[in-house]
Amino acid sequence: MPLTDSQARAAKPSDRPTKLSDGGGLYLLIQPTGSKLWRQAFRFDGKQLTLAHGAYPDVTLGEARRLRDAAKAALKRGVDPRKAQEGDSLPAESLEAITREFVKVRGKRWTGKHQGMILRRFEMFVFDELGSKPISTISAPAILEALRKIEAKGSLETAKKTRQTLSAIFRYAIATGRAEYDPAHALKDAMQPAPGTKHRLSLPFGEVGHFLHSLREVEPVILAAVKLAMHTALRSNEVRNACWSDIDGDLLTIPAERMKARTDHMLPLSRQVKAILTTLPRDKDSDLILCSPRTGRALDMMTMISSIYRHGWKGATTIHGFRALFSTQATESGLWSEDAIELSLAHRLPGSGSRRAYNRAKLLDERTRLMQWWSDRLDKAVQEYKQKATNDLSELLA
Repeated sequence: MPLTDSQARAAKPSDRPTKLSDGGGLYLLIQPTGSKLWRQAFRFDGKQLTLAHGAYPDVTLGEARRLRDAAKAALKRGVDPRKAQEGDSLPAESLEAITREFVKVRGKRWTGKHQGMILRRFEMFVFDELGSKPISTISAPAILEALRKIEAKGSLETAKKTRQTLSAIFRYAIATGRAEYDPAHALKDAMQPAPGTKHRLSLPFGEVGHFLHSLREVEPVILAAVKLAMHTALRSNEVRNACWSDIDGDLLTIPAERMKARTDHMLPLSRQVKAILTTLPRDKDSDLILCSPRTGRALDMMTMISSIYRHGWKGATTIHGFRALFSTQATESGLWSEDAIELSLAHRLPGSGSRRAYNRAKLLDERTRLMQWWSDRLDKAVQEYKQKATNDLSELLA
């Protein structure tokens, strides 16, 4: 039977989420916290999915049914209701609609992973309470109440980033004529201070030889992945998702969609990197350089980290720490320009797009020499460690 408004009002929370069905896929989800959320189950493209229609009583039973019917109409047209146009699901002026629009517009400069992270954060902490409200009616106290719930979980950094993103969304709404001021900006001093930045653990260079030598018995593809991460100073996901087709001669070019800065990254390959690549088999069914022999997909980051930890380096370094090691050593050497080091780390240089493109091309020769210098340094560190270990053993046996 269809749900009544009195039933919705009277519904009490229990120790686990409960559902009150209204029909047509629409139901009221009652959370253990007491919040009551409109949800609609539907199938699209062979998958069972869920659509959010806001929180009760801000979204009334009648409004929820109208949104359900609009979503069903979108499905009949072959349109995913989560991506439907104005009037099909969310009110065009609602915070959730404008947030999704903002992410779509700004997403051209973000990776898919970053876009998904922002939307998941808002789906978890913002949309249930504020998503269906017209953005121009949302006040600073209402936002602060939502942020306080994130802080109460101890997630102070998440609360900080959520406020910052909300502020950017309100500025976007102001620019597009749908809001007059940014209430999130006023909350900066009302937030609990987030803990200081925790820098990724990085090896002292004096430990590099021991570190690399200690991993010699690791599974070949994992060892190659760790070595490539250290020799190239790439981020973990950039190493793990690199493809054979990215390589042209002595240059690896990672396309913008796989880069954090959303810009193609050209990486000169040292002799050592090319030697590592020759040890890796090419899978006829995959273009991935580091293809997991068990799954056939990209090598998992935790597989790399677990191998490092099992060999006694837990708490000593991380994959990302290799980048800090490279940056520190290159800078302290005094041999290389700051721009060459920054470009090797795939950091964006200041200036216009044309100036950045010019500098990337201009500095490619210096970066080629820089990456070869770095690989030579790593090789020398291993050789020196092995020689020292041999000498120590000789002295012990003498």
